[in-house]
Amino acid sequence: MNDQRILHLLLWVSVLGWGIVFGGLLLETAWVVPLWSGALPGSLTSWNINPQHVFDPTSFYWIFTSSTVLAMVGIWIVDWKTPWRRRKWLTAASSCAVAAILFTFIYFLPRNVWLFQRHGSGLTAEQITMLGNHWVVANWFRLTIIGMGFFCALYGFRNSSQPYARS
Repeated sequence: MNDQRILHLLLWVSVLGWGIVFGGLLLETAWVVPLWSGALPGSLTSWNINPQHVFDPTSFYWIFTSSTVLAMVGIWIVDWKTPWRRRKWLTAASSCAVAAILFTFIYFLPRNVWLFQRHGSGLTAEQITMLGNHWVVANWFRLTIIGMGFFCALYGFRNSSQPYARS
């Protein structure tokens, strides 16, 4: 398989991964987040507590985020000699991926423990409300970063069909 076919395969994986993660987070933000954040603190403390029906999207996001990031790394390896005009959108998409992953690990994961695993136990009603409201605002920011990454990946995919000369 030549470099161009590998590049197109990786670009497809990247764009599909970005689209699935962006779409999943958009769906979660529109329909799931209001279920637990709609009337804080009560909506959080009573949400998702039945162990038989616990909603945990971590596995879904982990699979698609990992494949997207691996595809982006592969694109950098295969396509590193191409002109900047072609790589700038993929660079922007990669930057968005790094930002979203760091934001998730640094901001969201610690708060998810308090909100979704402990259901706010040990926190006052005011703390639960403040933590939940901050999480919702930060989630919109993360959704924006992922949306920007998705559209940058789409532009990079579109530009991949433009001819260029390797040195």
